[in-house]
Amino acid sequence: MVEIRDLILDFYEKKAPNKTMFMFGDVYKGVKKLCVKEKIDPPYKLRAVKKVVDKMVIDAELDYWSSGSTTYIKLAKPLEEIRPSTNLEDKLD
Repeated sequence: MVEIRDLILDFYEKKAPNKTMFMFGDVYKGVKKLCVKEKIDPPYKLRAVKKVVDKMVIDAELDYWSSGSTTYIKLAKPLEEIRPSTNLEDKLD
């Protein structure tokens, strides 16, 4: 089963070239779309995604950034550091 954390990272990986910070609602909508694509039924609930985002912030994988009126969520470090490559060649080195 696909974990919420992996779906969040997939969302950031897909959007990374264009945009780096998102409001929580955008992250949740992206996770819901990925749930449909991965055929996860029913999709994860908002509260479950929020708990995983909070855990990822505590683990220094994501970071909150505030403009004063709006809070955004961004990657705390490069995606390659958060999700190491799983290529067989990388494992052999």
